[in-house]
Amino acid sequence: MRILLIGQPNTGKTTLFNRLTGLQAAVGNWSGVTVEETVGRIRRLGYALVDLPGIYDLVPISHDEAITVRALASGAYDGILNIVDASQLRRNLQLTLALLSIERPIVVALNMVDVAESEGKAVDPEALADRLGVPVVPVVARTGAGLDALLEVLDETMVGRAYAGRPAGEEREAAFAEAAAVGGESAHVSGGTAVLLKRSDAPVLRRRPEIDVGPKLEAALQAVEPAFSDPTLRRFLAERYLEGVPEIVNDVERRRPALRSVREQLASALHAGGTESVQAALVERRYAWIDALIPAVVRQAAPRRRPASERIDDIVTHPMVGIPLFIALMLFIFQWTFDWLGTPLSEALDAFFSGPLTEAVGRGLEAIGAAPFFRALIVEGIIAGVGAVLVFVPQIFILFFFISLLEDSGYLARVAVLMDRLMDRFGLSGKAFIPLIIGFGCNVPGVMAARTIESSRERWATALITSFMSCSARLVVYALFVGAFFSRGQGLVMLSLYLVGIAMALLTARLLTRTVLRGAPSMYLVELPPYRVPNVRTLLRGTWEKGKGFIIKAGTFIFGGSVVIWLLGAVGPHGTAASIEESVLALLGRALQPLFQPLGFGTWQAAVALITGFLAKEVVVATLGIAFYAGEGTALTAALKSAFTPLSAYAFLVFVALYVPCLATTAALFREVPRRRWTVLMMGYSFALAYVLALVIYQGGRLLGMGG
Repeated sequence: MRILLIGQPNTGKTTLFNRLTGLQAAVGNWSGVTVEETVGRIRRLGYALVDLPGIYDLVPISHDEAITVRALASGAYDGILNIVDASQLRRNLQLTLALLSIERPIVVALNMVDVAESEGKAVDPEALADRLGVPVVPVVARTGAGLDALLEVLDETMVGRAYAGRPAGEEREAAFAEAAAVGGESAHVSGGTAVLLKRSDAPVLRRRPEIDVGPKLEAALQAVEPAFSDPTLRRFLAERYLEGVPEIVNDVERRRPALRSVREQLASALHAGGTESVQAALVERRYAWIDALIPAVVRQAAPRRRPASERIDDIVTHPMVGIPLFIALMLFIFQWTFDWLGTPLSEALDAFFSGPLTEAVGRGLEAIGAAPFFRALIVEGIIAGVGAVLVFVPQIFILFFFISLLEDSGYLARVAVLMDRLMDRFGLSGKAFIPLIIGFGCNVPGVMAARTIESSRERWATALITSFMSCSARLVVYALFVGAFFSRGQGLVMLSLYLVGIAMALLTARLLTRTVLRGAPSMYLVELPPYRVPNVRTLLRGTWEKGKGFIIKAGTFIFGGSVVIWLLGAVGPHGTAASIEESVLALLGRALQPLFQPLGFGTWQAAVALITGFLAKEVVVATLGIAFYAGEGTALTAALKSAFTPLSAYAFLVFVALYVPCLATTAALFREVPRRRWTVLMMGYSFALAYVLALVIYQGGRLLGMGG
């Protein structure tokens, strides 16, 4: 059994998916978190549940919305679980009515009833179910309230005991009569299935509504429906065809070219009557039906004074106050992450790896008679390489905790609105800011999140500049150098690196949208999610999900990379190297060393670390840990001070912040940006930009007497 989970953006869809399946798909209190299909299994029922990107209407306007419409049109599912935001019932029911044209089992999960109640709205789920003709179950996905009832109704519905079909005319009436006669079991007819939904022991007949779309549109729909073989999808596909969904139009007119005239004549007739499109006509009729429904199913308390959330929004979205507030908040987070709490924890972990752990492992290997080569591989390669990365786990998790807190509270969605005016000056809309924020965790999902942007020009520009966002992998490099060279103002140094990345991303966007991706920025319309006190369980789980990938990468990719890098440092051109200075690794570094000499970090160790950093930015630290290994008890930070000054260290960090993206991000760009040469050119551009900026910082600093 395969069920599609469908809903509008930011209705708690993925939160419900995680609750039902036990998976940990990414969630956030903003729209556009889900950008591709995620499949899980409902634990108590065994049904496959497919979480699809949120969509406002069934005419897709972005890449991620097309995924949802394509899944619905495929017919490769047994039923639909439609999640509806009870606090925004009118808008959400527009999608529900569109889904009811699909003659398959549908259950409505009425989510956020707690939010609706806090706003003085009480939704009657029984009355709503009677009008919609499908089961409606109130839930609170964040807390898990109502999920047991939802699972019970979902199971009943999917096995055919709660499905109200829509056969036409007299046949429909006969079908409902037959269903009633058999006590609620299904009664099959040629046009669909009519059944009863049992509540307690009293059967209640459910009929799906029939929306009057007008004689012209109804005639066109009936003319088009025979073009589709699946009777359960005929009305749905006919509506999408007349609305002009490209994939469906191309398929139908390839098979039945004569239907093109039906579509064009209908569009002309509607336009002559003052209706812009078929989509507008359908939406207008649905909203007319919904407006008549709302008073019967929603009880609204007396209007209260202006909500506190609106008063807060006046401050956080004010252009003169909001941006300084956001910068101050980020500085506060960086101080906690890299100074007040994160650095002491990382230093303690570093002392453990370079001291007791290295010493204990070395003695243990010696005691069991391990060969010197093997001992060196473990101690100087794996512990020095992987350990150099793992010491920053506390800082990674502290930062992700704060990011999850901002996401779940609803604040980051306000930041996107706040940035819309600023982004417009660089040829983008505020919607592009969301992928950039996601890119702070990892550039790969940030690149993929650009799918939510309707304009292809803006989508590609956003994907290309996302690689300038300082991801958690770069964070490891920052933390190492900031801790070693900047004892005071560590939060300010970190903030400056993030701001450099953002500034270069925006300037690059300006360049792209004025040249190869020229065009006006799209309009950014968004409904702000409610402010929420983050659920502790959700907050901690979100932090873990963001951070565990870092640990997994350290235990797999970086582990393997450390072994290879150490082997290159142990082998010379003619066999085993007497020292790392005579190794293949050193020879490779020395060949590139002159390139980085003007930037202040012209050592072979730094050159090699930057090259291996293309695989993953954490490997920069692993490479430095191996290349600068100075024996037991010696921390990497101490070794770095012999090769860098504070000025050259900062130039190195700026270079790392901007130069070519990692291998995984490059692969994602090749997938998301259709013209591969743009990605290749972007890699060359980012390297050149990093080089020039690092050169200016280092040489400019020297001229100002800031050291060498």
